Amino acid sequence: MAVDDTSVLPVLAAPGAGSSKTPLIVASVVAAASLAAAGWFFLQTNELQSQLDGATLRASAAEGSASRARAELKKAQATIADKDAELAKLQEMPLPVDVTFRAGRPGTGFIAQIDNHSGDAMVVDVEIERAWTNESTSVQIDIGPRGMSEIGAGNGWAFASGDTLKVKSGTFRPVTLRVP
Repeated sequence: MAVDDTSVLPVLAAPGAGSSKTPLIVASVVAAASLAAAGWFFLQTNELQSQLDGATLRASAAEGSASRARAELKKAQATIADKDAELAKLQEMPLPVDVTFRAGRPGTGFIAQIDNHSGDAMVVDVEIERAWTNESTSVQIDIGPRGMSEIGAGNGWAFASGDTLKVKSGTFRPVTLRVP
Protein backbone atom coordinates (compact mmCIF):
# COMPACT_ATOMS: atom_id res chain seq x y z
CA MET A 1 0.00 0.00 0.00
CA ALA A 2 1.21 3.20 -0.90
CA VAL A 3 1.36 6.05 1.50
CA ASP A 4 0.39 9.44 0.36
CA ASP A 5 2.32 12.23 2.15
CA THR A 6 0.99 15.22 0.28
CA SER A 7 -0.91 17.99 1.95
CA VAL A 8 -3.21 20.34 0.22
CA LEU A 9 -2.82 24.04 1.02
CA PRO A 10 -5.47 26.61 0.34
CA VAL A 11 -4.93 28.75 -2.69
CA LEU A 12 -4.01 32.33 -2.02
CA ALA A 13 -4.20 35.02 -4.57
CA ALA A 14 -0.90 36.40 -5.66
CA PRO A 15 -0.09 39.88 -4.41
CA GLY A 16 -1.69 42.54 -6.59
CA ALA A 17 -3.58 39.98 -8.52
CA GLY A 18 -7.16 41.05 -9.04
CA SER A 19 -6.87 44.16 -6.74
CA SER A 20 -6.72 47.85 -7.75
CA LYS A 21 -3.89 50.23 -6.71
CA THR A 22 -6.21 53.28 -6.66
CA PRO A 23 -7.14 53.21 -2.94
CA LEU A 24 -3.46 52.94 -2.01
CA ILE A 25 -2.56 55.97 -4.19
CA VAL A 26 -5.46 58.01 -2.84
CA ALA A 27 -4.48 57.16 0.72
CA SER A 28 -0.87 58.18 -0.01
CA VAL A 29 -1.93 61.48 -1.58
CA VAL A 30 -4.27 62.23 1.35
CA ALA A 31 -1.49 61.40 3.82
CA ALA A 32 0.98 63.65 1.96
CA ALA A 33 -1.55 66.50 1.78
CA SER A 34 -2.34 66.10 5.47
CA LEU A 35 1.37 66.14 6.29
CA ALA A 36 1.89 69.31 4.20
CA ALA A 37 -1.12 71.01 5.82
CA ALA A 38 0.11 70.05 9.29
CA GLY A 39 3.52 71.55 8.45
CA TRP A 40 1.94 74.75 7.15
CA PHE A 41 -0.25 75.04 10.28
CA PHE A 42 2.80 74.41 12.45
CA LEU A 43 4.69 77.25 10.71
CA GLN A 44 1.66 79.57 11.01
CA THR A 45 1.30 78.70 14.70
CA ASN A 46 4.99 79.48 15.31
CA GLU A 47 4.66 82.80 13.45
CA LEU A 48 1.53 83.73 15.42
CA GLN A 49 3.23 82.71 18.67
CA SER A 50 6.19 84.99 17.82
CA GLN A 51 3.80 87.86 17.11
CA LEU A 52 1.95 87.19 20.35
CA ASP A 53 5.23 87.12 22.30
CA GLY A 54 6.24 90.46 20.73
CA ALA A 55 2.85 91.97 21.50
CA THR A 56 3.07 90.70 25.08
CA LEU A 57 6.49 92.34 25.50
CA ARG A 58 5.21 95.62 24.04
CA ALA A 59 2.14 95.49 26.29
CA SER A 60 4.35 94.84 29.30
CA ALA A 61 6.59 97.79 28.39
CA ALA A 62 3.53 100.00 27.86
CA GLU A 63 2.16 98.90 31.22
CA GLY A 64 5.47 99.83 32.84
CA SER A 65 5.43 103.23 31.13
CA ALA A 66 1.84 103.79 32.19
CA SER A 67 2.71 102.82 35.74
CA ARG A 68 5.62 105.28 35.79
CA ALA A 69 3.39 107.97 34.27
CA ARG A 70 0.73 107.34 36.93
CA ALA A 71 3.40 107.66 39.64
CA GLU A 72 4.68 110.93 38.11
CA LEU A 73 1.11 112.21 37.82
CA LYS A 74 0.43 111.35 41.45
CA LYS A 75 3.64 113.15 42.46
CA ALA A 76 2.70 116.20 40.36
CA GLN A 77 -0.79 116.23 41.86
CA ALA A 78 0.71 116.13 45.34
CA THR A 79 3.03 119.03 44.44
CA ILE A 80 0.09 120.99 43.06
CA ALA A 81 -1.93 120.28 46.20
CA ASP A 82 0.99 121.51 48.33
CA LYS A 83 1.34 124.67 46.23
CA ASP A 84 -2.42 125.26 46.38
CA ALA A 85 -2.32 124.95 50.16
CA GLU A 86 0.65 127.33 50.31
CA LEU A 87 -1.16 129.80 48.04
CA ALA A 88 -4.31 129.56 50.15
CA LYS A 89 -2.26 130.36 53.26
CA LEU A 90 -0.67 133.34 51.52
CA GLN A 91 -4.05 134.56 50.33
CA GLU A 92 -5.33 134.35 53.88
CA MET A 93 -2.39 136.40 55.11
CA PRO A 94 -3.06 140.11 55.31
CA LEU A 95 -0.87 142.45 53.37
CA PRO A 96 1.90 143.51 55.82
CA VAL A 97 1.19 147.22 55.47
CA ASP A 98 -0.63 149.90 57.41
CA VAL A 99 -2.41 152.67 55.55
CA THR A 100 -3.03 155.98 57.30
CA PHE A 101 -4.09 159.41 56.10
CA ARG A 102 -2.76 162.78 57.03
CA ALA A 103 -3.81 166.24 55.98
CA GLY A 104 -1.72 167.77 53.22
CA ARG A 105 -0.98 171.43 52.72
CA PRO A 106 -4.08 173.55 52.58
CA GLY A 107 -6.04 172.88 49.39
CA THR A 108 -4.17 169.65 48.52
CA GLY A 109 -6.48 167.17 50.26
CA PHE A 110 -5.31 164.16 52.22
CA ILE A 111 -2.12 162.16 51.73
CA ALA A 112 -2.14 158.35 52.09
CA GLN A 113 0.85 156.89 53.92
CA ILE A 114 1.63 153.20 53.31
CA ASP A 115 4.01 151.59 55.85
CA ASN A 116 5.68 148.30 54.93
CA HIS A 117 6.09 146.14 58.07
CA SER A 118 7.84 143.40 56.13
CA GLY A 119 11.59 142.87 56.09
CA ASP A 120 11.38 142.62 52.28
CA ALA A 121 10.91 145.32 49.71
CA MET A 122 7.53 145.13 48.00
CA VAL A 123 5.67 146.57 45.08
CA VAL A 124 2.06 147.49 45.83
CA ASP A 125 -0.73 148.34 43.43
CA VAL A 126 -3.04 151.04 44.71
CA GLU A 127 -6.49 151.48 43.17
CA ILE A 128 -8.28 154.72 44.06
CA GLU A 129 -11.94 155.55 43.38
CA ARG A 130 -14.06 158.60 43.95
CA ALA A 131 -17.57 157.12 43.76
CA TRP A 132 -19.59 160.35 43.47
CA THR A 133 -17.67 161.51 40.36
CA ASN A 134 -16.82 158.05 38.92
CA GLU A 135 -13.16 159.04 38.82
CA SER A 136 -10.50 156.37 39.40
CA THR A 137 -6.81 155.78 39.00
CA SER A 138 -4.18 153.13 39.69
CA VAL A 139 -0.70 153.71 41.03
CA GLN A 140 2.16 151.26 41.53
CA ILE A 141 4.56 152.05 44.38
CA ASP A 142 7.85 150.47 45.46
CA ILE A 143 8.28 150.40 49.24
CA GLY A 144 11.59 149.40 50.83
CA PRO A 145 11.88 146.94 53.73
CA ARG A 146 10.22 148.48 56.80
CA GLY A 147 9.82 151.62 54.70
CA MET A 148 7.03 154.06 54.01
CA SER A 149 5.67 155.69 50.86
CA GLU A 150 3.04 158.38 50.30
CA ILE A 151 0.39 159.07 47.68
CA GLY A 152 -1.16 162.50 47.36
CA ALA A 153 -1.52 165.50 45.13
CA GLY A 154 2.15 165.14 44.15
CA ASN A 155 1.32 161.72 42.62
CA GLY A 156 -1.68 163.07 40.77
CA TRP A 157 -4.43 162.36 43.30
CA ALA A 158 -5.59 164.64 46.09
CA PHE A 159 -7.60 162.38 48.41
CA ALA A 160 -10.96 163.67 49.58
CA SER A 161 -13.20 162.35 52.32
CA GLY A 162 -15.15 159.30 51.04
CA ASP A 163 -12.56 158.16 48.47
CA THR A 164 -11.90 154.41 48.44
CA LEU A 165 -8.35 153.06 48.44
CA LYS A 166 -7.43 149.42 47.73
CA VAL A 167 -3.83 148.28 48.25
CA LYS A 168 -2.79 144.93 46.69
CA SER A 169 0.46 143.01 46.38
CA GLY A 170 1.08 139.48 45.16
CA THR A 171 -1.14 136.87 46.75
CA PHE A 172 -1.75 138.72 50.02
CA ARG A 173 -5.27 139.62 51.04
CA PRO A 174 -5.73 143.24 49.89
CA VAL A 175 -6.37 146.16 52.23
CA THR A 176 -9.38 148.31 51.40
CA LEU A 177 -10.26 151.58 53.22
CA ARG A 178 -12.31 154.68 52.89
CA VAL A 179 -10.80 158.10 53.48
CA PRO A 180 -12.34 159.54 56.68
